[in-house]
Amino acid sequence: MSRSNVSRQTMDQLLLAMNEWRDRMVSFDGRNRQLFYRNLKTGDVDLSDKFVDREVLNQLIDGKVVSVSTLYPELFKESKNSKSVADSSLDGELSELLELEGPNLVN
Repeated sequence: MSRSNVSRQTMDQLLLAMNEWRDRMVSFDGRNRQLFYRNLKTGDVDLSDKFVDREVLNQLIDGKVVSVSTLYPELFKESKNSKSVADSSLDGELSELLELEGPNLVN
């Protein structure tokens, strides 16, 4: 179909439909996280951080699965050496739950 065979009205309708379709594909409101990105206090990983192991980062970029502890070895080395208050609290809760539930906890 050549452009000369298409009426001006048909072309206008086609362009209108294409523009409406395009506008529905991209959201320009505040819910669009690509346009309105903000760093979160938790949940975001800064891969330019000085603690990131560059070799492991390259493995991640190559599509390999890596653990966070290998990506940030210095941070996790410190946490292994000192048990946090949260870990101690969790151990206490787990012990209490095991005492109350016993073998039924596994089932």
